[in-house]
Amino acid sequence: TALASPASTTPEPSEPCDGADALAARVRKEGRVSRVVAAPPRPATAKDASEAQSRRDVERDRLVLDGGPALEGGRVGYDRIVEALAAAQRRLVARADAHEWRTVGPAEYAAFAKAALLAVNRTESGGAGLQAVIDAVAGAGGEKLLVPVPDSKRAEPLRVALDLGPAKVGGAWRWGVRAAVRGATFYRLYAPDDFDEEVLRARALYANLLLLPLDGLGDAAVRCDRGDATVCVDLEPP
Repeated sequence: TALASPASTTPEPSEPCDGADALAARVRKEGRVSRVVAAPPRPATAKDASEAQSRRDVERDRLVLDGGPALEGGRVGYDRIVEALAAAQRRLVARADAHEWRTVGPAEYAAFAKAALLAVNRTESGGAGLQAVIDAVAGAGGEKLLVPVPDSKRAEPLRVALDLGPAKVGGAWRWGVRAAVRGATFYRLYAPDDFDEEVLRARALYANLLLLPLDGLGDAAVRCDRGDATVCVDLEPP
């Protein structure tokens, strides 16, 4: 079978679907079929990884910081969202009041904020989500059994949650400010030769974790590994 249900938190091996009809029948029977996968590897172009692209994405989107009200990127602006993320980091560190940590300046907080936005923007989270959905409904030979069409009306805000603690990012454990980023995208799935009848719906939830090290035990650069990201694909009846 192509998908495991319910989803676990551990990436699962990719397996092809038995067929579009069999998959649709299973989803209708179970109500939801889910799978957590490692984010599909995608080449990061210079444009996709640029701050300019991240700014464009963020200012066309909404973002929830630490469960608060959604910030409208087009109204608030990229720079003020960066400052909101930086200020939230400063508050976390100030409340902890641990004098043994290394000193972090405004530029580092801002750089970590920008890295979190780059990791969660629609170019990154949406691109990985779309590829995960395509892979989740592929046939044994890689053929497209169902074609995903973005469903922007169901879009959810991007999410960033900050806290302090340990994290294994890029293969090594460190301690500092953690940023858990989430981006959900939605799709309608159609047969390749029939875009009149919706077969299934999909939600792809992209997740990754970034770290700003405060422990003074090595390199102080922001730690973010695209290879650590996961995508949870949920398939539901239309």
